[in-house]
Amino acid sequence: MCKRISTCVGLICILLFVSVAPVFADTNNQNTASPVVNDNYTNQKNYVDLRFGMFIHYNMGTYHDQEWVTPGQDPLSFNPKNVNTDQWAQAAKSAGIKYTVLTTKHHDGFALWPTKYGNYNVMNSSYKKDIVRQYVDSMRAQGILPGLYFSIWDRQQGIAKGSVSRADIEFIKGQLTELLTNYGEIPVLIIDGWAWEMGHNEVPYQEIRELIKRLQPNILIVDHNGQTQPWDEDVIYFEEPKGVWAPDNNMFAANQGMPLVSSQWFWHNWMPSTEPASVTNIVQDHLGYLEPRYTNFLLNISPNPDGEFDTNVVKRLAQIGQAWNPNSSRPPLPQQPVVMEHPITANSATATSGTANNAIDGFMDYVGNYVETLWQTNNSLPQSITLDLGYTYNNITMLNYLPSQNLSQGMITGYTLSVSEDGTNFTAVKSGTWDGDKTMKRVTFPSQTARYVKMEVNSAVGGFAATAELEVGSYTNEVPTRTGIDSFDVNTLYRIVNKATGKALGVGNSVENGAAVAGRTLSAALDQQWVIDDLGLGKYKMVNKQSGQVMDVPGASKTAGKPVIQWTDSETAADPSAINQQWAISNVGSGYFKIRNVNSGMALENSNGSTADGNPIVQNTYTGSDGQLWKVEKLASMITNVKVNGVPVKGLHTENRMVTVPVLREKNLEVPTVTADKASENVQLVITPANSLPGTTTITAIADGGATQEVYTINFELVDRFASDLNWLSASSGWSTVKKDKSLDGNTIKLMGSNGIVTYEKGFGVHANSRIIFDISDKNYKSFNALVGVDQEIAKSPSYADVEFKVLVDGVEKFASGVMKVTDVAKPVDVSVAGASIVELVVSQSDSDNSEDHGSWANATFRVAEGKSELGEVLPEVEYLSDLNWLSASSGWSTVQKDKSIGGNAIVLNNGDQELSFAKGLGTHANSTIKYDLTGADYETFSAFIGVDKEVNGGSNNGSIQFKIEGVKNDDTIESLYSGSLIRESDDAKFVKVNVKGYKQLILDVTDSGNGNSEDHGDWADAKLTKMTVEAISYKANLVALIANAQAQYDVAVVGTAVGNYPASSKLILLAAIAHAQQLVDLNTATNQEFEAETAALNTALQTFVATKIGQGNVQQAKTTLQAVMTVAQSVYDRAVEGTHVGEFQIDSKAVLLLAINDANSMYSNPVATQEQLEESANVLNQALQHFNQQMIRDYESGDVNEDGSIDIGDLGQVALHYGKNTTSTDWNLMKNADCNHDGKIDIIDLVGIAQLILQ
Repeated sequence: MCKRISTCVGLICILLFVSVAPVFADTNNQNTASPVVNDNYTNQKNYVDLRFGMFIHYNMGTYHDQEWVTPGQDPLSFNPKNVNTDQWAQAAKSAGIKYTVLTTKHHDGFALWPTKYGNYNVMNSSYKKDIVRQYVDSMRAQGILPGLYFSIWDRQQGIAKGSVSRADIEFIKGQLTELLTNYGEIPVLIIDGWAWEMGHNEVPYQEIRELIKRLQPNILIVDHNGQTQPWDEDVIYFEEPKGVWAPDNNMFAANQGMPLVSSQWFWHNWMPSTEPASVTNIVQDHLGYLEPRYTNFLLNISPNPDGEFDTNVVKRLAQIGQAWNPNSSRPPLPQQPVVMEHPITANSATATSGTANNAIDGFMDYVGNYVETLWQTNNSLPQSITLDLGYTYNNITMLNYLPSQNLSQGMITGYTLSVSEDGTNFTAVKSGTWDGDKTMKRVTFPSQTARYVKMEVNSAVGGFAATAELEVGSYTNEVPTRTGIDSFDVNTLYRIVNKATGKALGVGNSVENGAAVAGRTLSAALDQQWVIDDLGLGKYKMVNKQSGQVMDVPGASKTAGKPVIQWTDSETAADPSAINQQWAISNVGSGYFKIRNVNSGMALENSNGSTADGNPIVQNTYTGSDGQLWKVEKLASMITNVKVNGVPVKGLHTENRMVTVPVLREKNLEVPTVTADKASENVQLVITPANSLPGTTTITAIADGGATQEVYTINFELVDRFASDLNWLSASSGWSTVKKDKSLDGNTIKLMGSNGIVTYEKGFGVHANSRIIFDISDKNYKSFNALVGVDQEIAKSPSYADVEFKVLVDGVEKFASGVMKVTDVAKPVDVSVAGASIVELVVSQSDSDNSEDHGSWANATFRVAEGKSELGEVLPEVEYLSDLNWLSASSGWSTVQKDKSIGGNAIVLNNGDQELSFAKGLGTHANSTIKYDLTGADYETFSAFIGVDKEVNGGSNNGSIQFKIEGVKNDDTIESLYSGSLIRESDDAKFVKVNVKGYKQLILDVTDSGNGNSEDHGDWADAKLTKMTVEAISYKANLVALIANAQAQYDVAVVGTAVGNYPASSKLILLAAIAHAQQLVDLNTATNQEFEAETAALNTALQTFVATKIGQGNVQQAKTTLQAVMTVAQSVYDRAVEGTHVGEFQIDSKAVLLLAINDANSMYSNPVATQEQLEESANVLNQALQHFNQQMIRDYESGDVNEDGSIDIGDLGQVALHYGKNTTSTDWNLMKNADCNHDGKIDIIDLVGIAQLILQ
């Protein structure tokens, strides 16, 4: 069935040009944190008064019999039938439990909520529901407080010690932001994998804690660090299975965790038959012991793979509730130690002896279970350690010291604390003594401004110091903020001048990769101006103003004397961020800095002491010589610290006062919040926000009583989701690998345009044969758009490259470019994907030779449907065939396998040079028939990937089979739903999706190809039935209402040429869209997806109609009109075929149309074209289109498709309804009248022919 009128509308647009008014939307963003902010002690007291909690370990480990799941598991292996969070909450309440904690993400990285960060989450599992949402709602319904657990260590994402990038930190912050803004007030957040695995230095504790406390001021942070005293957390966590119990004298707010069944946290198959811990053990040995020690008991429960608590667990929880009552006589929680409310994560440390960085890495002893890292001095005191905070901060008021928890000596007993801004001149702020024990020591002192904090050890137990951790920060509500000369701002330009030579760093006016960074005579030249981009933890990128390139040590060299160059910023390329482009800038006093490469550890140096202009700058071992010291001069500026929704805006400064910020086109758009700081006290700032989106926010900076004024402009541009920013299901390339945002060879994407080569920042570079597969089943995308062509990086040999681009939507071809060569102008792709599951981007070779077949998908995007958020609010309810009971199942060899190949292996199919692996599906062998009962189930679609399993690779026959899908109607009529062509083992998997609504039985056949069934191993991979969770009537009602609205606008529209009138042909287009939609409403077998897709199509047609209303006009409107005609003309030109058959065009007619298109493009590109010139160009091109259409060879015997005696919109609707069908369709005899030119298919030629006959 043709689900949209868009094809018909596009064809009739040959006779009409229109401009389409866009409809925009945005996601909603809710922050549900409590407006009442308590002090920390009140929150701690309220928390320990809860006394009894439940830890719920439910995640990917539940399905793999592993506590720490091996990364990379198929999301579909997370396969619950029903996650019964209501049962969890009822069972918890029966035990007297007051709060719970759910493992939202464990160390394997699988997220139980629909995160926008990565695709390893529940929405790509078989369950496809937000479990965190279910959980918090169920708990609150029972009066239980819902807490969360989150692992910083993410082995799926590759966030691990030694390899953390800025992108990784943003990933962590993004997921935490989702959890803490979308689910209401959360009382407690347990963070794991941080202190003992990642360390607080690599993933900066300061940054993460500040984010959490900003989003949820009352939340209590629990850090799994194994300590028996609070370090960097609000509440201690004692992990009982590791031997950690609350000490007898514990007075700190704490938790103690223990599994109810054995010592395992996640579910294992022996648990249902294992006796849980006794009531006495829980009530007396735990709750009774822990209550007087202000330690909550966090009893772990493990839901089973069906998403429920086992019966033995539910029974025991109820028994506990009957036996336990809180001890009401316990005194209130004692006052807690002074908390470092705002810790500062140190960047590095140095010491007079020992390994200083061990004192700031966050690794501390887990009570003997993990090895602690120590700063341990020699036996000659005094010794000192100096922390470099990376920046100069104010409001520093506290130091925390944790002695070694393993050694019996080394505890510091006498100390002196000093601070410094430059690392040279220190001022003492506190001296004192400590007891020689292992308790954590806290020192407060008057507020200081410093970058360096030094602790001198004057005395220690055993004559040496052993320190597990050191940390500084603020214990007050005054947040330490960066200040001083090392506080660099991304909205300011800097000049970097060498102390020895007085020369400034420059690149000699070059914009090329590899240009040398050298000393240049001071001037106002742009190549001597740099943006210093803060990456956090005292690391920066230095971006040249003129070239946009960054300072780089080539080849990540660690060799002394290596020249420094400029190179493309790795963050804008497909490769991960490179630390050879990162620099540490440290104040050394007297206004000078050392600039050290993060990768090599070496300092920037003027080579050979030369003062010559253009003398190279190199890296070398730091000695402190004048040739290694640099003054960083701030150039004149009026604004600093510009942010959009809290995110710094790069590239906006006095030399560039306009930037464009993309905003994803979604529902409920809100204008982003812009903030900025004034660069000096005499500057006044006025921020004028945009009225709507797209729109412009301005920052006006005024100084000198109004004599000086600068206006900075932030343009908010609505954008679609770039496909290269999504995770694909699979991606293959005929040579090398698919590149994101680069050509195949790693260059900028370049395609041929009408006036020469055009470059693109986003897209994919591939080599034929290639296929990129996206699963968009959980997304509200409306269309896929791109420009395609042979990439111009191989323009040197145009005779070899010839490729064809195709887009398949749910296995059906929706776009084909035809053969394209390197000289061909890029072609636009605009394909509807509304309601689709799988989108495939295919590039194939057009002949037997794929040499240099480099293809690029430029600006490949998915557009979010109007009025929708990107993630689907209503997701399909899915049932996998392997989870259902079949009516019957036969296999030509062995027996049909569930979730395995016929050989008993994992299901694996081909995708070019890649493999597609599936956790779910059916494995069988030709000849095979599998039948399922669909009676009363209200399924809408069946879908699967089909192919020969890879396990036969290398066999003598390698498998060759055919797949067929049939449906049995209520009258026992059997209809063919899919009959595919021959598939061999070497062929790529195919995706099929068919409508099963109205059928009582589904039949899946796999047959041999006539050469015997040896090795004919066939897979129905990811085979599933879907039904929507919302009844179809709501979708149908929406369409009926829209039809009424469209009809009303049609009825009052006046045809004419006056202002306010409509062209006659525009009414015809709208009427055709209304007729097509009404036909769908009249069908009793239409699916939810068809109703939704048709609603989107009719809405587009209505918007198009409204845009044709004749107005006063202006240049921009005239350009929009001309662009619309050009788009239609190019589309017609691309599809047209010259020849002598019906539906083809007269020889040489395309050349005439192409000339008209090129002329129109030249006018469109003319920056001084007037409104009259643009309108005339549109008229001329439209006339050329009409003339070209008349060159089509026509021999239609009849246009009266519905045989009502006239040729009208009803006939056009019939052709659109059956568009795409052919003689193989089971109902061909009922629809063949729509094949007007009798070529055995209903296609574009039939639509055009009927449209022409109507207009005649």
